[in-house]
Amino acid sequence: MFSSISISLISNDFYLDISNKNTFYLSDTAPLINDSTFSGKSFCVGDTLKMYTSAHGGNGSYTYSYEFCIYDEDDISDGGLIIALNPDKNVHEFKFESKGKYGFIIIAKDSSGKTAYTKENICEVSDKLTNKSALSSNTISLGSSVTVKPSAQGGTGGYQYAVYYKKTTDNSWTKIQDYSSTVTGKITPKYAKDYVVRVKVKDNAGHVTNRDLELKVNEKLSNTSTLSATSIDIGNTVTVKASAKGGVAPFKYAVLYKKTSESKWTNKQDFSANQTVSVKPSSATTYDVCVKVKDSKGTIEKKYFTLTVNKGIENKSTLSADTIKLGNSVTVKCDAAGGSGFYNYAVFYKKTSESKWTKTQDYSANSKVSITPSTATTYDICVKARDNTNRETKKYFTLTVTNADLANQSKISASEIKVNGTVKITGVAFGGTSPYQYAFYYKDINGSTWTKKQDFGTNTSVSVKFTKAGVYNICAKVQDSKGTVAKKYFTVTVEK
Repeated sequence: MFSSISISLISNDFYLDISNKNTFYLSDTAPLINDSTFSGKSFCVGDTLKMYTSAHGGNGSYTYSYEFCIYDEDDISDGGLIIALNPDKNVHEFKFESKGKYGFIIIAKDSSGKTAYTKENICEVSDKLTNKSALSSNTISLGSSVTVKPSAQGGTGGYQYAVYYKKTTDNSWTKIQDYSSTVTGKITPKYAKDYVVRVKVKDNAGHVTNRDLELKVNEKLSNTSTLSATSIDIGNTVTVKASAKGGVAPFKYAVLYKKTSESKWTNKQDFSANQTVSVKPSSATTYDVCVKVKDSKGTIEKKYFTLTVNKGIENKSTLSADTIKLGNSVTVKCDAAGGSGFYNYAVFYKKTSESKWTKTQDYSANSKVSITPSTATTYDICVKARDNTNRETKKYFTLTVTNADLANQSKISASEIKVNGTVKITGVAFGGTSPYQYAFYYKDINGSTWTKKQDFGTNTSVSVKFTKAGVYNICAKVQDSKGTVAKKYFTVTVEK
């Protein structure tokens, strides 16, 4: 075995061929060199690896193929697969359909069958780059700021972010920051409009994906609450109608009030979605009312009102009775004090079981009004008093109307008739408790035995024929549903 070898070439047209490990010889053909290259080593699912085929030397007329394999978690390949490449193209593509570790080798072959290999190109294929960036809020008030929360998945790592924004109606974007590994800038829109925030994420392989985020900018929170009146009489209530615009819904409302002369506030309602609050001051003085509005971002706007509580009119009207019998009347005596100038009065009444009021008297200086109810039931009576500044006060009464005592109002058609003539008896009842029943009797004035013409029944009239001259008594009885009976007597003279 030679420990060394020395070869001197006498011409530049010869090459040392060492393709066979056991034989060394000189050749006039340059060795085959594979110059093929790959477009990269880091990819995402869906990306394409480009293979650029090229060779020199050898015996010309090159053909190419490539071998690729997939490595498992233990870095063991599946043995590889050799695929021929189109000899008419020098750029070839392989699309990655799933993530993993791939190995590629390009094989060049010349016309004599000699081959040359590239080094194995190891490609790491990751999940597709996904932009998961978000905003700190999608709705803000004018004057507030929003920040971008950068986030990405997949890709080849090493994420960098660029941020832009614009009004939805505009075409041009405002750059907040160029690509950086962190997002530090805040977005503070100048107008209450709808905006789009675009976040671009780029991995270290150059993959880029955008995400457009909607941003709604409302007007600044404004407290638009109102008070139903700025001046009321003592005993009346004032209503707070809490409302807001701008800001970020939903809203909550709190209502407080105090005497102007004092410092301590009374909390009428803590923050709540309820928008209607009634306040009934206890003293005739000046009050401060404060309405607070809070939006979902915690921004609070206050609004103050001044409320004057007057001594007001005192309604001193009275009722002549609170219980009467049906058929009787009750008298309303209208009276007032504490107001200004003269007073006018209006009187209304209704059955307690109903909702519609009957007007007995419209506003008038008349201070005495009579009411005669038509039914035995309970009534409500309302008396309104108004002074010459149109301040008004009401007073209510309850009147109970009971049934009158049962009364027999029966009648006869005649008190004098001829023999064989007839008398019609008509039963009539009033008071008591309906329904009623009727019974009718007659007898000779000198006799003691009554002849029954009709026992108690619903028939209200009968006729009696007298065949003998004389004087007769007639008795009409009425009975109510409670069993109370009322009698009425008549005298009839029968002449020949």
